[in-house]
Amino acid sequence: MGYPPGNEAYISQIQAAADALFPNGQVNLMRENLAFDDYLALLARCHVGYFMFERQQGVGTLCLLIQANVPFVLTRKNPFLA
Repeated sequence: MGYPPGNEAYISQIQAAADALFPNGQVNLMRENLAFDDYLALLARCHVGYFMFERQQGVGTLCLLIQANVPFVLTRKNPFLA
């Protein structure tokens, strides 16, 4: 959620939705960029990835999840499946 700069209103909306839907502390919004090795370590802790975008987005992360044997879910409308 660290980009684009100046999206604090959007981040606040996401935080409010997370607070309403999930128990306290279950969702951790990442507000700063991570070093690549830290990002890989974070992905290694994941059980599943959800990418509900109707456009091709996050392909690099999908590749990293595949390498880490982490399953992921894409919406059927994602052109990555085409």
